[in-house]
Amino acid sequence: MVEPQDFVDPKWVERASSCLLIPQALLQKALLVRTLKIRGQPNMDVALKRQEASDARHALAKFIYGAMFDWLVIKINKSMSSNTSNSKSIGCLDIFGFEIFKHNSFEQLCINFTNEMLQQHFNNQTFKLEEAIYKAEKIQFQHVEFIDNKPMIELITNKPDGILPLLDEELVVPQGSDKTFVSKLHQAQKSNPVYKTVLKNPDHFIVKHYAGEVIYDTENFLDKNRDTLTDDLSEAVRGSTNPLINQLFPPDQVTSTADKKSSLSKQFQIQLQNLMATLNKTEPHYVRCVKPNETKAPRMFVPKNCFEQLLYSGVFEAVSIRKQGFPFRLKHDVFAKRYGVILNATVTPDVPGCKQILAALKFPKENVQIGTTLILYRADEHKKLELDRSIKVMTQQINEKLQQLCAINASGLDKAAKEEYFDKLAMSVRQADEFRLKGPVADKARKLLDDYIEARMDPQTRAMLEDAIKTMDMKKLSAALAEAAVHGYRTSLTRKASELLEQVSDAEAALTASIEQVDIEMLDRSLKMCADFKYGVGSVPRAKQLRADIAKTNTELESAKGSKDHIQLQNALQMADGISLDTLLVNECRALYKKVLDARAQLESAQAAVEQYAMEAALAVADGFGYRAQLVTEVRHLCERVGRINVESEAAKDTLEEDHVRICVQAADEIGMHSEWLTYFRQLVNGDYDAFLEAQYNKACQLQDPDRAIRIAMKRKDLLVQSKGSQFVLNQYQKLKSPQAWGNEKMFGKEKRAANFLKWQDSVIHSPLLAHNIQDKNKRSDIRKTTRVCFESIMKHMGQKKSKQRPGLRTAELLRHGLRLSEIRAELYIHLLKQIDSNIAPNAGFLNCCEEVSHAVLGRQSHWRGS
Repeated sequence: MVEPQDFVDPKWVERASSCLLIPQALLQKALLVRTLKIRGQPNMDVALKRQEASDARHALAKFIYGAMFDWLVIKINKSMSSNTSNSKSIGCLDIFGFEIFKHNSFEQLCINFTNEMLQQHFNNQTFKLEEAIYKAEKIQFQHVEFIDNKPMIELITNKPDGILPLLDEELVVPQGSDKTFVSKLHQAQKSNPVYKTVLKNPDHFIVKHYAGEVIYDTENFLDKNRDTLTDDLSEAVRGSTNPLINQLFPPDQVTSTADKKSSLSKQFQIQLQNLMATLNKTEPHYVRCVKPNETKAPRMFVPKNCFEQLLYSGVFEAVSIRKQGFPFRLKHDVFAKRYGVILNATVTPDVPGCKQILAALKFPKENVQIGTTLILYRADEHKKLELDRSIKVMTQQINEKLQQLCAINASGLDKAAKEEYFDKLAMSVRQADEFRLKGPVADKARKLLDDYIEARMDPQTRAMLEDAIKTMDMKKLSAALAEAAVHGYRTSLTRKASELLEQVSDAEAALTASIEQVDIEMLDRSLKMCADFKYGVGSVPRAKQLRADIAKTNTELESAKGSKDHIQLQNALQMADGISLDTLLVNECRALYKKVLDARAQLESAQAAVEQYAMEAALAVADGFGYRAQLVTEVRHLCERVGRINVESEAAKDTLEEDHVRICVQAADEIGMHSEWLTYFRQLVNGDYDAFLEAQYNKACQLQDPDRAIRIAMKRKDLLVQSKGSQFVLNQYQKLKSPQAWGNEKMFGKEKRAANFLKWQDSVIHSPLLAHNIQDKNKRSDIRKTTRVCFESIMKHMGQKKSKQRPGLRTAELLRHGLRLSEIRAELYIHLLKQIDSNIAPNAGFLNCCEEVSHAVLGRQSHWRGS
C-alpha cells in the first residue's frame, strides 16, 4: 500500500480526489504505482519513478480535458442541428496560424501540417479548380505559377518513411527513442528536396514548408506522440461517482487494444482527414486575416510582416489568377436570355445569340471567352452588361408606364383624380428625362404635361426662365429652375432651361479645368463645346485670351528652341511662367535654356582663361547640341589663334630664333595668352638682351649650327663692346708692354716700332706684345718663338705674306699653338686686332681668317661637348 507521505504535498491529491469524486487512496495508487499483469501469475505492483509519475499525472489531466472538449463540441452541435435530414449549413473554420519559433517541437509540426493541408485545399479551390474549368471549357488562358505543397504533405504523411509514420513506428520498436527516430528519418529523406538536415545539430531536421523553412527539435517527440492512459488510471476515473466524469468515462466502457495503441499523430491525422472531407463537400469562401505587427500594438503597421503573410498564404497568386482569369461565367442560354434585352432584336438562346450580343457591345476579344457550355468574361464587361441591361429594362418599364398614362383621358376626371393623374405623369416624365427617353409615347406624355403645367405657370416664373435661357447665365438658370421647382413646374421650358444649365455647367467645368491645366487642346475642345450651343459668356472670354496667350507663347518657344538664343529662351520662358504653362515644349526649352547657360558659362570661362584645351572642351559641349551663338564663333576663332600660337611656340622653343620668339610673344600679348613657354619667352624678350642672346647661342650649339652660333657670338661681342666700350680699349690692357719697351727690344727703328706698337705692320714682330712673367728660360724662349710663328701665320692668312700651306692647315696650326701654350692665347687675339688697325688692305683675307678661326674653334668646342 502506498502511503500519502510519498507526495511532496498531499493536499493536491486530496483536492483532485474531491473534484473528480474518486477515492483518494485509489487515485494515489494509480498516480504512483503501475500494476503489472502477467499471464498465469498474480498481479505485481511496480512503483513509478518520479518522471513516470509526473507523466502519468499529465496524461490524466490531458485525457480529462480532451474528453470534456469533445463532449462540449457534441453538445453544441446537437443543440444547433436541424431536425430535417437534408439541412444545409454555413460553417466557419478558424485556420491555425503558421508557427515558426526559435524552438519548434511536435506541437508546431502538427499545426504546420494542418496549415499545409488547408493551403492545399485553398490552392485546389483557387488555382486548380479554376484552371480545370478553363480547360474543360477549352478556352485560352494564361497559367499562373503557384507553390504546390503536395511534396511537403507527402513528406509528413507518406508511408512508410514519412515523418509521422516513422514516429508511430518508433513507439512500438524495442528501445525506440528520439535519436533512433531522427537517424532513420535522416536516412530515409536524405534525397528529398523539401527536407534538410542541420549539420551542427543532428537531432534537428528542417522542413521546407510553403511558408518557409522550419527547424524542428526531435527531443520528446516520442513522449508527446504517446496518447495512452495506464489501466490503473482508467479504472480510477471509471470508479468516479461524479455524473459528468461518468459520461466522459462510462464505468462499463471497454477500451480496445487498437485504441490503446493509437498515437496522438494518428488521431490528429484522422480528425484532419474528416475535416478535409467536410470542407471538400462545401463551397468555400476565404477571409484572410493579416497581423499588422508581431507585438499586437495598436496603430502600428509593419509592411514586411504583412507582405510575407500575403505572399505565403497565396493571396497574391489568387489575385493574379482572378485578374488574368474570367471570374464571371453563365451558361449560353442563360447569358442570351439575360442580356438579349439590350439589343433591339430577337436573340436566340444559344451560342449564335451570345455572339450577336457580344458583337453589338464590341467587347475586347481577350476579355470574353466562349466555352463549350459557358460564356466567361471579366469584371469590366460584367459591369457594362449589367448597366446596359438595367437601362434597357428600366426604359421599357418607363415606356410602358407612359403608354398607360397617355391612354387615359384626363378631361373626364375630377379635380382630385386629375391632380393624382398629372402627379403620376410628371413622375414618369421625370424618369423618362433622366434616362433621356425619346419616341412618340414619351413626346406625347411630355406634351400633355407641358400643356397642363404651362396653363398654370405664373408670369414671373416664366419671365425668369425665358431671361435665363436668353442670357445663358448659370446663376439665373439655377434661380429660375429653383423657382419652378418650388411651384412644381416641369414643362418644355423648364426642360430647356435644365438642359441649358447642364450644358453651361459642363462647359464651365470644362473651361475651368482647361484654364487650370493651361492646356491648349483642352481649351480648343472646351471652346468648341461652347460654340456648339452658342455660349459666349462666363469663362469663355478668359479662355479665349488664355488660348491666344498659349499660342503666342508656343510660337516664341518654338522659335527660341530653334535659335537656341539665351535671351530669346529667357523671354519665352518668362511668358510661359506668366501664364503657368507647363508642357513638354516648356520643359524642353527650360532644359535647353539651362544647357545654353551652362555652355555659355563654360565658354566665357575658357575665353577669359585663353586656354586651348578648356576652349576645345567648351566648344565640344556647344557643338554637342548645335549651339551656334556669336560667343561660340568668337571662342572658336580665339581657340584657333591660341592653337596656332601654341604650335608656333612649340617650334620656337626648339630653335629660340629671336624673330620667331618675339612674334609669338607679340601674338600672345594681343590676346592675353599665357603658357609655360610663353612665360619663358617673355622673360627672354623683356629681360636682359645678352641673356636672350646667350640662350640663342646655347641653342645654336645644341643644334650644331656653327654659322648661327658665330653670328650670335659676334652680336654678343658687339653688344658687350657697346655697353662697355671703354673697357675694351686695347692700349689699356694691363699686361701690354709699353710701346717704348717693346720697340727697344730691337736695335734699329725703335721709334717707328714704338709708334706702330698696336698697328698693322708688314713684317713679323720681333717679340711678344705682352709681358710674360715666366722664370723658366726655356719656356720664355718657346713663347717668344711661338709668338713670332703665330704672327707670321696670321699675315699669311690675310694674304700679306706668301704661303704654300692651305688656310685650314694654318688655322689648325694657330689653334694647336693656342691649346699648347695658354700664355699666348691673349697674345694671338691682340695680333689679330693689331693687324686690323691701319691695314693698307683691311679686307684682304681678314674675314676669311676670322671665319676659319671661328669654324675651327666652334668645331673643337662641338668636339668637346660631344665627348
